[in-house]
Amino acid sequence: YVSAEEDGALNVFDLESKKLLKAVPIGKEPEGVVTSPDGTRVYVTSEVANMVHVIDTANYQILKNIVVGKRPRRFAFSADGSELWVTNELGASVSVISTKDLAVTATVAFEVKGMRADDISPVGIERSRDGKRMYVALGKANHVAFVDVATRKVEQLVLVGKRAWGVGQNRDGSKLFVVNGLSDDMTIVDTAAAKALKTVPVGRVPYMVLVDD
Repeated sequence: YVSAEEDGALNVFDLESKKLLKAVPIGKEPEGVVTSPDGTRVYVTSEVANMVHVIDTANYQILKNIVVGKRPRRFAFSADGSELWVTNELGASVSVISTKDLAVTATVAFEVKGMRADDISPVGIERSRDGKRMYVALGKANHVAFVDVATRKVEQLVLVGKRAWGVGQNRDGSKLFVVNGLSDDMTIVDTAAAKALKTVPVGRVPYMVLVDD
């Protein structure tokens, strides 16, 4: 499943033949795409429509258009799959969607001392290995938020590099890797201590991180 930003569509390809099977019309500038754990649904963000589109993988029909925060970007499922968390880049928040009801059940708003809401732009999100936390990169706010999944409360804010964008973690979840798009580096965070350990230079304008551990 591939989002086509210019067309406002979700393109479905056959992997063996590499042929396009279906183009599902959705809102403009789709970016985040994730498949449900059981494979029956695909969720897609539309940055312009401020929606999450829910698509049935059996017939490629839209089951629901869910209004979330402003400019939704990335996803993370809760450990049991009952919730889907979506970052709202221009809403300084995360919307929590019930995968049973296909509705927003909670909104986690972020605040960083000394910064305006406009400076807080969450994009990257990753669930901790034990399922108890969500790690959210706050973009221009230069922090990563540690959010308790059960209470929806921000437990910690960890200062990293400039424009924290993508996040990833090692296999045991002891380290979080945060790529910083405006400082051209990556910050390594100790998740138990909620403390930045080291920042290392990488290529220009890093956007995402993939950890092979």
